[in-house]
Amino acid sequence: MLIIIQNKTCKNNIRMRGDKMTNEEIKIDNINKASDNFKNIIKDVKNQKFQYLDDWLYKKSKIYLKENVKKINNIYPRFDYGTILKVDFGINDGSELSGPHFAISLERYDSTKNPVITILPLSSQNKRHYLHLNELIAEEFTKRLKKHLEILKKEVSDNTNTPMDEIDIKSNEIKLLYKMINYYSKYVKSSFACINLITTISKNKIIKPKNKYDIIGRAKCSSKTMKIISNEIIKKFTNVHIE
Repeated sequence: MLIIIQNKTCKNNIRMRGDKMTNEEIKIDNINKASDNFKNIIKDVKNQKFQYLDDWLYKKSKIYLKENVKKINNIYPRFDYGTILKVDFGINDGSELSGPHFAISLERYDSTKNPVITILPLSSQNKRHYLHLNELIAEEFTKRLKKHLEILKKEVSDNTNTPMDEIDIKSNEIKLLYKMINYYSKYVKSSFACINLITTISKNKIIKPKNKYDIIGRAKCSSKTMKIISNEIIKKFTNVHIE
């Protein structure tokens, strides 16, 4: 039996030889079926994590396209142990984390040649196996930003003879600071370390700072907080006894 579909406007443009499809046709057919499944989910979203499924799939397709045709970048950002990051985990199966979350770098010897990074995800919700941190991550961010804001505002008010161009520049800087303070104020809640969800991710998933005053990727947890986290990891994943 010979079936030929030649309509070039049809998304499921499949040519069959006899009763068998070529390997390439099978792959294209699988992609089309997957696309149909995704469309059905978008039309009737019942699980909140799929709300931005279209955006995530489009983002991933661009990354895959770039990796397929270009040499992968061999220079990557380097993050110190304990650095606080913002990560887009995308959409994952079951109870794996999905969407954007704060995270802490667990890499002690990261380098610019390392394309991946091991991180400890953070959550504002308390669940089993989550570790409550005394340090409120977003609150620490807003405190630092507000301190910088007050310094800038004082500079503007004290220097009455400052040229207008310089005042305009500083006024714009103040707007940028307010933007970041308002952004992180939404996240000022209790912080919980998702010890059971420690994972290694591509550095491509790390969200870039919103502007030059965004301290994500530069701010670090205190040594006290990292000690608490280290002890909890040892207790959960090893047989080492901690006093």
